[in-house]
Amino acid sequence: MASFLMKDVLKLRLINSIGCVCFVTYGFLLGVAWPIVITNGFILFVNLWHLFKGHKQ
Repeated sequence: MASFLMKDVLKLRLINSIGCVCFVTYGFLLGVAWPIVITNGFILFVNLWHLFKGHKQ
């Protein structure tokens, strides 16, 4: 929820990435809940891709 209050895209992606890591961990703790792990893993990948892509420019 905090990520939606951010105006800075960098902060938004960082906070959202932290949330994704938490949900991926949660998915594994549930005994590998694949829908949670795959969805949040993909969102994490997209966030990191944009962060590193933006850092190079």
